[in-house]
Amino acid sequence: MSTNTPDDPSQRDGQPQAPSQGDAQSTNPYGAGDPFAKPAEPAAGPYSAPTGSTPPPSAYPPPAEPFGQPGYQAPGQGYGAYGAGYGAAPAAGGFGDQPVQVGDAFSYAWAKFTQNLAPILLAVVAYFVGFVVLVALFFGILVGGSALGSADPTAGLLALGFGTFVFVLLVAALAFLVQAAMISGSLAVTSGRPLTTGDFFRFPNLGNVVLTALAIAAGTAILYFTFVGSIIFGLFSMFALYFVMDKNLGVVDAFKASFSLVMRNAGTCVLLLVLTMVANFVGAIPLGLGLIITVPVSMIATAYVYRRLVGEQPA
Repeated sequence: MSTNTPDDPSQRDGQPQAPSQGDAQSTNPYGAGDPFAKPAEPAAGPYSAPTGSTPPPSAYPPPAEPFGQPGYQAPGQGYGAYGAGYGAAPAAGGFGDQPVQVGDAFSYAWAKFTQNLAPILLAVVAYFVGFVVLVALFFGILVGGSALGSADPTAGLLALGFGTFVFVLLVAALAFLVQAAMISGSLAVTSGRPLTTGDFFRFPNLGNVVLTALAIAAGTAILYFTFVGSIIFGLFSMFALYFVMDKNLGVVDAFKASFSLVMRNAGTCVLLLVLTMVANFVGAIPLGLGLIITVPVSMIATAYVYRRLVGEQPA
């Protein structure tokens, strides 16, 4: 009688059998012929290298962003680099890639106005009185010069026309210098430091502040009779003084920066300009007395929008 022999060599004769040398080659995890040989090293992966060698820089994973902050920009980028070649601007829509709500800007401005009522009102009243006195003085000079030229109607008309232009230019220059004072205080408010009346009489980069105010006044005076032109010019230059005083830019760079910022955020800036004009128009109705409130509130609101659009968070 024949007996079935198991196919598995290890089970022949009912006893476990040691694997043959040939089987050891396929089953020995340490390699054939040397049971004490070290196992073969695994193939180098994307982030490993053979023992005893230095992996190339490309083998390491990319480094984390500086300081572990998502979206961190290295110094010299963004709007802080306007003095060095105009770096990439923040995404349109403002701080944190979120749209700037102009209504929030006015709510913020009203809260800051009420919290700093005494220093703001003292500064506004001082500038308001000075502005009225100087405008009245210039107007008297204009009328007096026209009266002297009444003997010659043609000369009188020319003097009146030129005098009117100069009068509008001077009034606009005074208005923008007062605006610069309000900007100085507004930047102090939005920076989070305690506000004093002296902040409204402190002009960083004074020479460029005066030149920028005169440039804005000249553009406004030239486009005054077109009305729409002066509004468009006012829209694109609305942040020029902010850049001069906050970023220490020159006149030309400040206008470029303001134009770029408005172009990237046209909808927000148009709405801000319209609401500011409406607020100051309403404030001017009761003999201009309401401007004591509407001017500082609208300037703080503009400073809020400015900080948000350049990637800063108002305090």
